[in-house]
Amino acid sequence: MPIKARLGDRPRGILRLFLRFPILFYKLRLGWIFGKRFLMSTHIGRNSGHLHNVVLEVLYHNRVNTEYYVLSGWGSNSNWCKNIQENPEVMVNVDGHKFEALAIQVSLNEATKLIFDYTKKHPRAFQMISKRVLGFEVSGNKDDIEMLAKSLPVIRLQPL
Repeated sequence: MPIKARLGDRPRGILRLFLRFPILFYKLRLGWIFGKRFLMSTHIGRNSGHLHNVVLEVLYHNRVNTEYYVLSGWGSNSNWCKNIQENPEVMVNVDGHKFEALAIQVSLNEATKLIFDYTKKHPRAFQMISKRVLGFEVSGNKDDIEMLAKSLPVIRLQPL
């Protein structure tokens, strides 16, 4: 059963402002401050056709083929996730570098593995994220991680 708690609650007010604040750093060409731990994706709005930006935490960076994997923390109903489903071509800005990429949702098995690996590498960040986004802490066992992966899509940003 997919996790339902709070996924529909989009950030509002101060939280929304706080989450969007890093975009300013990228626009001022200071995104390198975040290193490869975060990236900014610029994508096309599915209804407006305008460019939109979102800063995402990197779950995994494949150094061999320069792919980045990110998680849709607000679920598949988040605007950026809906936008990339409509138009998967995005611009990625990470560690002071920009490149065009194709945004592709990975399989459940791959998502589960990536999230599980992330929990081992960044346990405190994972607990903080799961508590803030879901309203409760998710344990690091495989079953809980798979439930999480069913609700929060993992996206591969594959360079074009």
